Formats: sequence, C-alpha cells, structure tokens
Amino acid sequence: MLQFLLIFSVACVHLHDQVGRADLAVSGPPLQTVVRVFALFGVVAAITWIIQALSGLSMDRGSRRAWTTSHLTLEASRLVGLALLAWVTFALGWVDAVRAFIGDYVLIDEVAACLPYWLLIAFGWWAHEPLERRSREAVLARDIDEGFPLRPIESRMAYLWSNIRQQALVWLVPVLALSAWSEGVDKAAEALTLEKGSGAVEAARLIGSLALFVLAPVAIRRAWKTVELGPGELRDRINNVCRTHGVRAAGPYVWSTPGDGINAAVVGFLHPFRYLLISRSMLESFANRPLMAVVAHEVAHLKLRHMLWLGLAVLATVGLTGWLLTAIDYALPPLRPFINEATAAVATLTAVVLVFGFVSRRFEWQADAFAVRHISKDCDADTHVSATGWGAVTGALTQVAMANNMSMRRWSWRHGSLADRCRRAKALHGRSTSRAFPIDIQAASIKVLTVVVIVASYAPFAWLAFAAAR
Repeated sequence: MLQFLLIFSVACVHLHDQVGRADLAVSGPPLQTVVRVFALFGVVAAITWIIQALSGLSMDRGSRRAWTTSHLTLEASRLVGLALLAWVTFALGWVDAVRAFIGDYVLIDEVAACLPYWLLIAFGWWAHEPLERRSREAVLARDIDEGFPLRPIESRMAYLWSNIRQQALVWLVPVLALSAWSEGVDKAAEALTLEKGSGAVEAARLIGSLALFVLAPVAIRRAWKTVELGPGELRDRINNVCRTHGVRAAGPYVWSTPGDGINAAVVGFLHPFRYLLISRSMLESFANRPLMAVVAHEVAHLKLRHMLWLGLAVLATVGLTGWLLTAIDYALPPLRPFINEATAAVATLTAVVLVFGFVSRRFEWQADAFAVRHISKDCDADTHVSATGWGAVTGALTQVAMANNMSMRRWSWRHGSLADRCRRAKALHGRSTSRAFPIDIQAASIKVLTVVVIVASYAPFAWLAFAAAR
C-alpha cells in the first residue's frame, strides 16, 4: 500500500495545479502557512512515536498484540498524513506558500511540497525501529537452534536508510523522473513557443516516458543493494528454471533486504533491463524445492507478462472511468457542478487502486499455480498436481511468514494473505498439469476484458485523430 500513498502524494500536488488556487485554496501569509503545516505533521509524528513507545513497553511485558498495534499505527499515520497533505494543499494553499519561497522550478517545488509527508513516513520507520530490533533479537535463539546464518542487527540509522532506499526511493525516483520530464517538456515547449498539446510536444513526452520505464529497473536494482550471484550449482539450478520456460532475465542477483528479510522479485519489462532478485536470507535458508518454487513463481510473472497486463489494466480503468464520468455528466445534469478535474482525478485514482489490487492478487494466485505445476512436473514427472508440488509452494510461503515474523492471515492489497494463497495452492491437488487451472481461465478473462475496454475506450479518439489528419 505504501507505493500507492507515495504516488498519491505526488499526484496531490499536480492535481492542485490542474484545479487552480482560485477554486480550492485559501492562502494565508506564506510563512504562517509553512509553520502551520509543519506543526500539524509534527502532531501526527508525536502521536505515532508515543504509540510506538507504548507498544514497545507492552512487547517487553509479553503482549501479543503490541506488534500488531505498532504496524497498524504505522499504516494509520501514513493514511492520516496523506489526508492531511491533501487538506493543507487545497485548504491552506500549501503549494502556493512553497512556491512563494522557492519559486516554480522543475520538480523542486513539488518535492518541497511533498516533503512533510515523506518525512512523516521516514519518522514512522525511525519510531518503529526499537520494536523491529526486539523482534530480531527474539528470533536469534531460534536461528541458532536451526543452524541459520546469523547477521548483525542494523543500527537505527542503517535501518531507517535501508527502508528509505528500498521502500520509498524505489517508487519515488521513477515517479519523480516522469514528473520532471513531463514538466520539463512543457517548459521547453513554452520557451520554444510551441503549442502545448501539439503532436511534437506529446511525442517527446511519450518517448521520454517510455525510456524512463525501460531504464527505471536499473536504478531500482542499484537502490536495492544487489550483487550478482556467482557461478555455481545454485546459480545453474535457478537459471535452469528460466530456461525451461523460455524466460530471459539478468542475474540472478543477491538482494540485501531491509532487516535481512526473506523476499524475491522480478523488476523490468525488457531484457537486458529485466532482473531476477532473491534475498540473501532466502538463498541461505531455503531448501531446494521451496527455493525453486519461489523462482518459478517469479518466472511466471515474466512468462505470463503480468507487469505488462497490470499496466494495460490500469490504462483500461482510466479510459472506462472517463467514459463513465462523461455518461454521468450527460445523463444527470444536477450532478454537473460536482464533476470537474478534481473529482475526475479522485475518481480515476480510486478506480485505478481498486482494479490494480484486484488484478494483482489474481496474478499472484496464477503465479503460485504456475509454481505448483512446475514443481509437480519437475520433481515427480507427474501429469497431475502432486503433494510435492503444492507442498513446496505452501512450505515456501510458511517459511516467509515465520522468517519475517508476520501472520499468515495478514492481508495485503497486492498479494492477499499467505494463508489464502496456501489454501488455493493445496486446492490444486490432483488436477491435470497439462490443462488450464481455474485461475488461468480467470486471468485470461481479465486480459480479454482489458483489451475490449481499451479498444472501446480509446478507439473513438483514434478515429477522430485519423479523421482530422485526413
């Protein structure tokens, strides 16, 4: 969810520019506005710190709910902070106050306007670190008993910087780069007296945006502190899974995750700017079959082009939302005063978040099913899903939960809960590995619907552009 909140914080400032200060902002003296904004965010930060400190004391007394309370507090502070950012932007004239001090330069004023919210997120990590340290210390005895490698626990500042790099900057850098490029194109067009929205201007904007999408994974890999896995049997086994399914990805890369957590990921759209990342702890602690199940899961995302289809689903959602708002504007005249750029942007962002989560969770289930099929065929050479297949996937998910000290029932927007994923993987037992699973049919239906919506939403604009060109 954090990635959406960070993106929304940037979108909030851009929405202010589209709506215009006269519509919503009630500006006071710039210095007074700055003081009020930082005071409001300071109050939220203070409350967050107090609850985190009390949760730490409760954890020392053996409370089982302290850990959950601390995480819920972090999530709540981020949601409250985003709502506060929207309120100070549109009600207090916060963006206008920022520009009164530093001017309206490419990206600089947007970063300054979002900074109080980003500092609140960073402070939340700083306040939560003592609880994270208690948790890491509590599992040291278990790691020793089970023979896991022991790693030094990060200092508070190292923990903070690791989270900033791997959870915040990894999303903010591409978003801010896109924002800077788009704003830079507009300012360059203005300086060259080119008409805003002309073909040349929009072509430059599109080409630059596509280039950033392709090259962004390079920056992400560097931000995530990765090194390429050296030659050996482990590297050969991992690459063999990729070759089996005809997938090309650079790496694998050893990923140093925050808190030395267990995780794996694929980033990038096109080879050679597409990387397979596996955390150091996962490589060291996972047995062969659970590890190959994780690799097969990540390969599935590439083989089935999940990232591409997620992007297309978002594009379809934007187009469909626009047409729905147009229909409402036409069919319900009393609502026309409430349909403007602000409400359209809020409605579109809300729809995108809902659809993204819905589609992302089903793609995760499909990747799990792909891994179940791979392990069943590779280990047992069976034509039906075996207990070895689904057991490797459920075992990997269970080990991830234990190592990261998280509940199997904990639900996330993009992945759902681990318990639900285990249940779905186990339900595949006995199904033919040569036929599509139910989740494969569901994912195919999503893709077909996405294409239909895109064609229906954007074909009229393409026809009008073609007709105008003639």
